[in-house]
Amino acid sequence: MNRCAAVLGAIVVGLGLVAGCATSGADPTTPTVAESQTPQSSPPDTTEIDQWVDGFIDVMEYIPSGHIVVDQEFVTGGSTDTTHIEVDFLGINRHCEGTLLGYTFEAILIGDTAYFLGEEDDWEEVPRRELTVQEPHLNPATIIVTYRTSIIDIEWVGTEDLDGVIADQYVITFDTDGLDVPLGADYAASLMGDTVTADIWLDALRRPVQYRSTTMVRKDMASGRIVLTATYSDYGKDVTIEAPM
Repeated sequence: MNRCAAVLGAIVVGLGLVAGCATSGADPTTPTVAESQTPQSSPPDTTEIDQWVDGFIDVMEYIPSGHIVVDQEFVTGGSTDTTHIEVDFLGINRHCEGTLLGYTFEAILIGDTAYFLGEEDDWEEVPRRELTVQEPHLNPATIIVTYRTSIIDIEWVGTEDLDGVIADQYVITFDTDGLDVPLGADYAASLMGDTVTADIWLDALRRPVQYRSTTMVRKDMASGRIVLTATYSDYGKDVTIEAPM
């Protein structure tokens, strides 16, 4: 696998702390949520976590296309590294480009196949199932679906205007004992504590507008924090994703 593919794998260290390895996405032919749908007049009862997550999944399954921007900041030992990923999606297909830990990359994911643009501007084809980068790394909101059994609390905070979109903000608390992290739950608890939280903002149709998490790293060997922010836009836009080879 070329350098771009290897660099993509590097974000697993950060995102993998609170993300799994499940791949999901709506079928490209799935209709959009009707824009005439009446927004809820009040936030859902978040004491029923399963009900809230089921409603979230129902909405996610009816989003055929859109754009996601994922920014991640690693602050450790007094130094800062960043990643920036731009993702166009159409169903389960993805067109991704950006900068990961100082390296630029471009990748296209179609069905079961992934394509990476190599150093000589040649495309390399690999099976998608072999990627260490999976859906929660490109669409962090799916962490809610992946680790729904680890969610111990969902709290509605209020509404906020995010670049002209009025969105409901929720704080979601995960129990680290239930997180399937690369080095195990004991490692997660020692690194992050007993729980981790993430904020998500949903629009009137209950679609993600922004997702944000801050993981405090408290081990001497890697003291610092990991800040992840994902923004969502252009739902239902016309997207074409084709194999480059």
